[in-house]
Amino acid sequence: MEQVKVCSKNILYGNVERYKGSLNYALLKVAGLKLMSVGEIGEREGDEVILFKDNTRYRKAIIRDGKLVGAILMGDLAGSNNILELIKSGRSVENIKPHFLIKDLIKEGFDTSLKPEDMVCNCNAVSYERILEAIKGGVKTLEDLQRLTRAGTSCGGCTNLLEALLKEHVKIRPAKVNKVEEYKKAKHPFEVNLIKSLEKWAEVGDWQGIPEEDREYGLKWYGIFYRKATPGYFMVRIRITRGKLNADHAKVIAHLSKKFGRNHIDLTSREQIQLRWIELKDLPEVISAIEKVGLTTLQTGMDNVRNITGDPLSGLSEDSIIDTVPISRRIVEIFLGKKQYADLPRKFNMGLVGSKRDSINCRYNDLCFYLAKKGSLYGFNVYAGGKIGSGGPVEALDLDVFVLPYESVDITKAVLEIYSDMGNREDRSKNRLYFLIEELGREGFRSEIERRLLRNLWRRGEDLVEYKGEREGIIKQKNGLYAIPLIVPAGNFTGEDLERLAYLSKVYGSGEIRLSVYQNLYLVNIPEEHLERILSDPLFNKYPTSASPYLTGLIACQGSKTCAFGVIENKTDALKLSEYLSQRLPSVESVRLHWSGCAKGCGQHGAGDIGFVGTKIKVNGEVKLAVDVFLKDKKLYTIPLDSLEGKIEELVLSLLRDRV
Repeated sequence: MEQVKVCSKNILYGNVERYKGSLNYALLKVAGLKLMSVGEIGEREGDEVILFKDNTRYRKAIIRDGKLVGAILMGDLAGSNNILELIKSGRSVENIKPHFLIKDLIKEGFDTSLKPEDMVCNCNAVSYERILEAIKGGVKTLEDLQRLTRAGTSCGGCTNLLEALLKEHVKIRPAKVNKVEEYKKAKHPFEVNLIKSLEKWAEVGDWQGIPEEDREYGLKWYGIFYRKATPGYFMVRIRITRGKLNADHAKVIAHLSKKFGRNHIDLTSREQIQLRWIELKDLPEVISAIEKVGLTTLQTGMDNVRNITGDPLSGLSEDSIIDTVPISRRIVEIFLGKKQYADLPRKFNMGLVGSKRDSINCRYNDLCFYLAKKGSLYGFNVYAGGKIGSGGPVEALDLDVFVLPYESVDITKAVLEIYSDMGNREDRSKNRLYFLIEELGREGFRSEIERRLLRNLWRRGEDLVEYKGEREGIIKQKNGLYAIPLIVPAGNFTGEDLERLAYLSKVYGSGEIRLSVYQNLYLVNIPEEHLERILSDPLFNKYPTSASPYLTGLIACQGSKTCAFGVIENKTDALKLSEYLSQRLPSVESVRLHWSGCAKGCGQHGAGDIGFVGTKIKVNGEVKLAVDVFLKDKKLYTIPLDSLEGKIEELVLSLLRDRV
């Protein structure tokens, strides 16, 4: 950074400055471990050594001829900039030893009498002068200062100094972080290895003995969710990358469902599987069994990158141009199990569409890669900032960026780092990526990606996506084999049925099952000669390959029966309406009905043709269960559930007339 600064000055103003060399120092950036060494760390005969050590911190300073020549800091890097400056300047430390080594560990003891050229953040070469400019420009909080200057966003060693400078110049203390942020700072689940604590809690078997914050927050990093609507029982969410499951996976999940989960299986709107009704004492066995077959529950909740979604027939269907499964796996390798990417301001959803059909509502994700073409090259246009909850549904912004397939990995990494470094960590209702992009502006966000990648990005290509929604019927694959969908209304499935499906996939296909965002399933790679036999299986009497257009495009999250946030039962309500419309209206192309039991939006209500959000309404003084009705992402009206059917029938007929 020092070389770059000299170089840029000389480019702009002529040869005005000479690079005089830099002090070498090493900074280890590993989750949970802060370590820095600078200068000479091995003492010579005659050197004076000062040591400080407590339970979590270690410091060593080497003094030669009255001057500091080297140091090691571990556990807390506060004041590292002062240590660097003492070594660089070569000034005597005789009158300030041993206090100089530990004074920055005492928050009230910061020396803020700095020169304009003094470095406050060595990692990002941010001077005191730059900090003052930011404060004069209106910056009042630590978060704003970090966003504008990037000071304190790397090792964090200067954070306390930044807070002291703000306190001195702004006279306002930095805003307090929210409860989840406080929890993560105090004991991030990956740092304290909360899964080990779970084993001890399971031995006791008393779910009420789990500390409330660990039960409500921490365990979700491991995919374990306590649900107040089902006291004493837990839900386990299994990460199934890109919804691709093999027969062995399916058999183990089916076994766990039957043994511990009342034979119940939820197919989710992020191509995952949830097991419910799991008792605390059984959780270690359930988690262990899932991991033994190569699956995981990690980071399926809280402030993490959630399951990456994509076309369930990616790489197989004739309209699939780019197989996004290997790309998704590479992205998962970047963040899974790593604290750096498990400490985001909020959840992060992403999807990749490499087919001409968007069957995942991709542009309502925080990050979306959309099949595109630029010249003769196939790749993705990039969209960002989509969301459903947190203030209402918003479609992702077009970043005016085209990337080749392999470049999507680097783009994802850069976006995650920007979000982690610069995202709002205060109000959890306003800290999705959307709000950061709104703050920086589309061009500002795009420029930040380019700055981190150290290169310019191509402008967007031509979108190639032509269709939206789920496939149905027998589907011929490009390899000559066939895919068979099973329409599973509202994602209600059973362990027994999953066990049977695993058997069919192995006997008649390649042993592969794929899950869809629309909570349906696909058997893939079925030879034509096996079609008649497999379709005669009783399983297809329960889950047909084709269904009413009001069932095929149905999404419904859990609702009040098993989720404390749910206002209405949701799945029951969704199925009732779909069956009514199926009987009353003609069978046409799919009308996508998306149901969310509450405003959090797990049913992706804003992405459907018609969306529903559970709520309550007062009618003639009586409080009734109701839904907010959305047309795409625009709210139309609120209507009681007992008056819903006729009103939605009229709305669907109006939609169908508009399509003609």
